This record gives sequence, structure tokens and C-alpha cells, in this order.
Amino acid sequence: MKTKRILAFIIALIMAFSLFSCSKGEDGKDGGSTLDIAGAENLDSAPAVWSDTTVVTENMYVYFYNVYYRYYLETNRESLEFIGLDPSKSLSEQKHSEEYNWQQYMTIQVYQQLREMIALADAAKAESMTLDEAELEKVEAEVKKLEETAASYGADIGTFLEKSYGKGVTIDVVRSATQLRALANKYYNKLMEGYTFTEEECLAEYEASRESFVHFDYIKVTVLPEDAPALTATTDKDSFISAMRTIITKRNFLDDYDRFSDTIEQQVKKKQYFRADYDPNSEFSQWVVDEARKAYDIYTKTESTGNITVAMILPASGPGAVSEVVYRDDVPLKNVMYMVFADSQGTSGVTKANTIYKNWQENPTAERFEELCDEYSGGKAENVARHQFNDQVDEWVFAEGRAEGDCTVLETEGGAYLLYVMADGEPSWLTDVKESLRGKAYDADMETIIDTYTTQYAADFIYNVVEVRVVEPSVTDTGAATEDTSAAAQAQ
Repeated sequence: MKTKRILAFIIALIMAFSLFSCSKGEDGKDGGSTLDIAGAENLDSAPAVWSDTTVVTENMYVYFYNVYYRYYLETNRESLEFIGLDPSKSLSEQKHSEEYNWQQYMTIQVYQQLREMIALADAAKAESMTLDEAELEKVEAEVKKLEETAASYGADIGTFLEKSYGKGVTIDVVRSATQLRALANKYYNKLMEGYTFTEEECLAEYEASRESFVHFDYIKVTVLPEDAPALTATTDKDSFISAMRTIITKRNFLDDYDRFSDTIEQQVKKKQYFRADYDPNSEFSQWVVDEARKAYDIYTKTESTGNITVAMILPASGPGAVSEVVYRDDVPLKNVMYMVFADSQGTSGVTKANTIYKNWQENPTAERFEELCDEYSGGKAENVARHQFNDQVDEWVFAEGRAEGDCTVLETEGGAYLLYVMADGEPSWLTDVKESLRGKAYDADMETIIDTYTTQYAADFIYNVVEVRVVEPSVTDTGAATEDTSAAAQAQ
């Protein structure tokens, strides 16, 4: 199981859902505490969350809160109905659990992340760590993106920010929030870079928690009860897919979200392969790792709707098989440079990609490809495991015999990719083990850091912040949040 740790306010993986007590006086977090920080008189608004040396003002908090809310909606958009969250209604009027409404839940999540961010920023300050000129320029580049997005909608930046993130949010508020996040991330990166492990430590971690680092592959589909027998009678992948195709053709669709967007073959292709990590809390995972499990065994589950989920377990793939169906991923992670060329205004993306490819062939080196990436807004995808690229790219990058220096143009619907393979990384399983060890080391350090640099909060304020509703189409649902979220998520 991968334990990827990302410290950024808008995290790529949502942090643990543990809840803290909101009563005053517990572990130094009394909403009525007195603020005693140099320069506090120059704040843009009253303090919302603070430590001895760092303040998140009310306006900054409103910005952080609404960015997190937007991120939460985006990452959970396909399951909002299932989890009981309606973006068109007030969070405070919707129940999250027996103990909390959704506004309280969001507040707890935002405070937990701000507490960690502030503690890391304070630790950085204690070591005289500051943002250098290049890092400050990066902050300004993020701010400029917001200004450009506002202009693209014909809105002044002040109106745009308030409609997108809430009353009181100005460009200076965003700048201060971004600088705080950047400093916290800088200290986070320092911690993570300092965690190194010997081969013996990695092997010991793997042996101690082997089930956490294995995977299995399967096909899964949910069907009407009367259609399930056709699937449960199958004995291999091809017959399962054939039965699935027959059912989809008869019903026209299986999932509502596919109904209007995908053809029958697109639906079939979507459901041909799933890869999963072992989950000790999953009944399906427990079924898979049973010693008696064989390739192509069938698992069924009756859903609350009465429909039947049918899954077929596939043979273990690759050389790292632990059993007939469970494997350790020994395939090296891939590092790829890429450029993307879209069809536009009568110009073919493939033609453009082939032109650049011929240019590169005059000096076919990694250095030259990187120069071209800089020129044509390309990039690097580093330490990527199987099935993290789209299917077409994944098939080419992970093809047997693929070697460092290989380069190709892949034609896609609407354009083309120009790809260059760099040297392989370490085996995927070893990266998972190191991430697990880093996560444990970071958790231990953060416990000490948070105890050292305690935070307080204004409970009457943070528990009454109102979210900005996301309405489409509108200036309130723009690239502003997308730009901010993606920039934060890249700070690893």
C-alpha cells in the first residue's frame, strides 16, 4: 500500500479523518487566548489560527477554507450523493455524521492542515529558513495566474477573488497564504530528503508488512441480478469480457455516468482491468489473499440496490508473484520526458510532433529533448508505476524491451504525444516500502514539531465560516481554484 505524503495545504491525498475535541482549553487551543506577536497590529484582519510567530488571519482562513472545499468537491465528485453532500445546499444544514454537520467537518479538516502548516513554518523560522528569490518568484507566478484568469473572465481581481473564495479575500491575502504554504513545504521537503534507509531496513519493513506491498488485478462490473449468472459461469478473462459485452449491448449501458458519454466498446474497455493494493479492511481483499484462491475465481456481492457486483481475479502479473493471484511489483518505475501537441486551427498535432521529432533526430540526445521540452512547454513524468499513464502511453512506455533513449510520436484523438524514455527508476515495490518508512519517520517528527509549536484558534470565527457555493457556469467556478489546487498539489 503506498503511503505517499504530500504537505501542501491542498493535498493530493486527503489527510486522515480523525477528529479532535473542539472544547476550549484542550492542548492549548483556547479560542479566547491573547495574541502576542510582533507586527500583529498590521494584519489584514483578526487572527483565526495562530502560533507564537505565525498568524493565519480571518481573510486567509476564508481563502484556505474555500480552496479546500473546492478541492474536496473535485476529488469526491463521483461519490457526493453517496456520502450525502449536496453542493447546492449550505454545509451547516447537512449532516455529516451523528456528531458533526458538513461545515463542522470541513472546519476540522482545514484546522488540522493549518495546524501542521503553521508548525512546519515555525520550525523553518526557528532554523532561520526563508524563501529565496526563486521561491518568491514562484509565489508571484501563482498570483499572476489568478490575475490572468480573472482578466480572461473580464473581471477585476478583487471581485473575482471574493466571488471565487469569499469575502475579504484579496490578492495580498492570496500572496500571504501562498508564501506561508511555500515555507511550510520547504521545511517539509527538507525533512523528507533527510530520510534515508539501508537495504536491510527496507527488506525488514517489507517482511514485517508484506501484505501492505502486494497488488492484485481483477475485472469488476455491477449488473442486474438476472444478468449475474452469465458472468459467474465464465472461466477466463476473455469469456468474462464477452459476457460483459453481451450484457452491455442488451442493456445499452451499465453505469449512469457512462450512459451518455461512452460507446459500448468504450464501456467494455473501461471495465477490463483494475489493479488494487491489499486492504485489510476489505472483504474482497481478504477473499483474494485466501490461500485457496486461484486465477479466474469469481467473487460476488449483493449491493444495497439489489444489483450484483461480479469480479474475476486475474493471474499475478510480472516476476514478483507471491501467489497465483497476488504479486509484488518488481517492474522498475519509469521516467519519461514528454511534449503534447493538440490539433488546433487546421494544424495537426501529429504533424507538429513529427516536425519536432525530426528536429530532435539531428541531435538525438536527452539534453536536446529536454531543451525542446522547455521550448514547447513539455515536462517530465518521474517515478511512474504501471497503469498511472493513460492506456496508450502506458502500453508503449512499459512495453517489453523498452530502453533508455527510446523516442516516439504517439497519435491520439485530437493530437499527439512526443515521448522520450529516461533511465529506469527503482522497482515499484521498493519505492512503496521507502514511502512507508518515510511516512512513519515524518509522523514521528511531526508529533514532536506540533507539540513544540502549538497553535490556537478563534472558535467563534472558524466554526461560522460560510462556504462559497460552486455554481456552473459562473465566475465562481473558474480556473482560479484549479490553478491554485494544482500548484499546491505539486509541492511535494
